[in-house]
Amino acid sequence: MDKLVAGNQAAFGEIYDQLNLATFAICRHHLGSVDAVDEAMRGLWLYIWQNAAMLAQLEGSPWSNIIATAEHHAQFHARTESLARESSVA
Repeated sequence: MDKLVAGNQAAFGEIYDQLNLATFAICRHHLGSVDAVDEAMRGLWLYIWQNAAMLAQLEGSPWSNIIATAEHHAQFHARTESLARESSVA
């Protein structure tokens, strides 16, 4: 995680390789469409890249923090997806 905080792209790739299936499963669980999952995953991993220093400072392991971030991110996308559907029906 220290290398990711320093902006090391290879370290980001290693973390992504280790956690992409878990984060994908979380997003898929919360979101209805493949497009929504893809959008959420892009946003999640961009957030992780941009906020690595903050994530590294949180209590718990970096991996558990990334998984928790994925859960929150997917829930947020699910709420916005639901609101968008409701407003298009109204």
